[in-house]
Amino acid sequence: MKLHSTRPLVFLACALLALCTASCAVLYGGNPGENPSNAETRQKAQKMHSIEDFQRDIEPTIIDARNKFINGRNIREYSSEDHIQGADYEGTTLYTLDSAQYFYEERDVDKVRSILNDYLTPLGFTRREKLDSGDHGTATTMVWYHEEYGATVSVLIADEGYSETHYGTEPLRSDGSTEDPERLLFQTARMPAGFDPGVIPKK
Repeated sequence: MKLHSTRPLVFLACALLALCTASCAVLYGGNPGENPSNAETRQKAQKMHSIEDFQRDIEPTIIDARNKFINGRNIREYSSEDHIQGADYEGTTLYTLDSAQYFYEERDVDKVRSILNDYLTPLGFTRREKLDSGDHGTATTMVWYHEEYGATVSVLIADEGYSETHYGTEPLRSDGSTEDPERLLFQTARMPAGFDPGVIPKK
């Protein structure tokens, strides 16, 4: 019995893979051989405001709104700290800001929703909301998103246990207006009133 060589099929598969990779790179504005997700992230970042713009235009209002319902009296735990981290996307550095995550005592969903709506909606944020029920009561998750700044503000209000809030951005470009894009810009109320990280336990 005559055996047929599989080498032509292997070469064909490799050629199709190379063609697909190149096509995806062109589709998302990248270079041949580039990870399509990196190209898509870079392309999206070019359409959004910079990491510096977010801190100047949007973050102060987020902080003011958040500090209306959390403070040193009701915060019970926290995780991480406000920080900016840069990452390389095929030769382009993009920057992501993540806030500290605060765990606090608050049960009034309507109060928190009203505060954040009043502060964030005029800036162009849109809200999504979800109610989950389980053995430990209900939990309401509310997420505000701003497409032009790639910004998200998340809040969970729980019937039992601690509620939680944090905010952050998608990978954003730097506009070059600061010497170090990974250094946070000064915000007067970045730390909630009465909050002492040396006293309140870190999660």
